Amino acid sequence: YGTFSLLSGYTKADVSTDVDFDKTDLLTAMQTIKTDSETSQYSQELRFTSDFEGPVQFITGLQYWKEEVSQTDNNNTVFGAGVTCPLASGPPFTAPPLPPTFAPSYACTGNSNIVPAFARYTYTETSVAPYMDDVGRARVPTLVQRNVKHKSAYLEFEWDVTEQLRLIGEARYIDEDNSVAAPTTAGSQGPGTVILCGATGDCRAAASIPYAAAPGVPASFAGLGAPLTRLTYKRNDSYVSPKATVQWKASEDLNTYASYSIGKKPGGFATLTIGAFGLPSQADVEFEPEQVKVYELGAKWTSPSRTLQINGAAFLQDFTDKQVSTQVIIGNTLGNRITNAEGGQLKGLELAATWRATENLTIGAGLTHFFAYEFTNYRTLSGGAAEIARVGNCTPVTTVVVESGVNKARATCLVDRTGNKFEDVPETAAALNFSYRKPFGNDSFWFVDVDTSYAGERFIEDDNTIWLEAYTNVDLRFGVGSDKWEAVLFVNNATDDDKVRSAGSGPANALATVRLNQTIGAVGALVPANMRSPFGGSPLGLRIPTQVFANMP
Repeated sequence: YGTFSLLSGYTKADVSTDVDFDKTDLLTAMQTIKTDSETSQYSQELRFTSDFEGPVQFITGLQYWKEEVSQTDNNNTVFGAGVTCPLASGPPFTAPPLPPTFAPSYACTGNSNIVPAFARYTYTETSVAPYMDDVGRARVPTLVQRNVKHKSAYLEFEWDVTEQLRLIGEARYIDEDNSVAAPTTAGSQGPGTVILCGATGDCRAAASIPYAAAPGVPASFAGLGAPLTRLTYKRNDSYVSPKATVQWKASEDLNTYASYSIGKKPGGFATLTIGAFGLPSQADVEFEPEQVKVYELGAKWTSPSRTLQINGAAFLQDFTDKQVSTQVIIGNTLGNRITNAEGGQLKGLELAATWRATENLTIGAGLTHFFAYEFTNYRTLSGGAAEIARVGNCTPVTTVVVESGVNKARATCLVDRTGNKFEDVPETAAALNFSYRKPFGNDSFWFVDVDTSYAGERFIEDDNTIWLEAYTNVDLRFGVGSDKWEAVLFVNNATDDDKVRSAGSGPANALATVRLNQTIGAVGALVPANMRSPFGGSPLGLRIPTQVFANMP
């Protein structure tokens, strides 16, 4: 009737990372990465595969796995730049005093165009290299733990209704528990983050720069004060992922199919290291499950001589709560987190062909083209001036926050990326491959492979402000071998295409906050027209620098 299988697995991995970035002079932000992580995973699966004498067959099973991860974090992130006021780059003008809540206890000097109302607000920076060793010595390691328990049951059946028609149905029920435990810093900078100056003081005055060996380093820095409080967040996700497929064998050479499926990716908590924040509030670190509905039509044709095969498929992927990586500011600290975009869509066409041109030569080609690859609904709240400037829009909204047990109203921005393209997705990608193999001797062969690929322009982030140029890559492989051994001489990027293949970005001004927007808004109506942003919007529109990191060719 069938076969029972019992699959067991156990994995244990210990990984250490130690990266000391060069302390090049004049760097305003630097990191030292030192982590030790231990991961253990146990899995168990019981499966039954049928072998009936009839048109219906099925596979069913139960699966359980548990993963435990502990990471000791000794990372440092040190900032030596920030905004404490906007600089006026035009003729001086006067304005009424700003509200007292916008007035820090120090003043900015050295710019004759700063009007009295702005005299306490400016941007300054300094190299953090001289302070990195002090910070490293003061850092006390922190422990972050993540546990996942997964339980699922699945069933897949195939029914040969006729010789030409086959129906396939499958579904998986998943129940998953996810928890994370880490030190909390009450919304301040994380346990490894030190802000030397900028938002905390004038970077041009060395005496005002706090660091690990001097007063002024925040108490949340893990090298100072009492041990940090630890919190544990938990969540559970349970759902069903179904799929249905209809296959029609139109002829001996042509097969067609249509399928529909609903896939889900469980929710959870942002990265194991929790980022720059320590463990912020659960609302700031938690993200929801991602769902995608996939519609697909396809066909596979093989020539009567069996030397040519062509596959084609048209598909639509409709995302709900798509999980995306973004940067947010909590308190006065910038960090990465995973959040959810309400909607997104991929619509495209895939073609692939394989041709056995001769007994020795095989040619393969592939093409993927997207007619749509964009967010259909992607709106998030942000209080970070850097993010607001990158996205380029802001709808003021009022939210309720809890401070010391009291509900308080707070103004923030609703930024809208609806219509933006997905990151790192080219409109068109293609591949063309040639493989020539020739036997010699008793059981040996020599070969030549030429692999060519093309990728069109693509954005490196969902703000769609920075993109990478299209590139073409050619790899060559020459070799000899047999069933037991192989020797290869290869050339990657044979045409020396110097286009950047992959990159990422982040705001260079890590300390900008919505407070800067409020400061500008308080006097914006009085700013002379010749000093207003030529792109419209608020007077003295924000110009936030961006840093880019890339894998160079």
